[in-house]
Amino acid sequence: MTTALRLHPGWRLGLHRAGVQDRAYGGGVGCLEHLRAVYGPGPGLLLGGGEEEVA
Repeated sequence: MTTALRLHPGWRLGLHRAGVQDRAYGGGVGCLEHLRAVYGPGPGLLLGGGEEEVA
């Protein structure tokens, strides 16, 4: 399966579905943290469904 990301209103990035691509980062949260480190924090990165925010 492929990792799928979701773009929420306000340009917040969230994990829609975990997949092979995020294994290198220890899972979906690690993948989002990596994206934040590479591309900047922006307004915030959300985990799937928007329940939690990666600080």
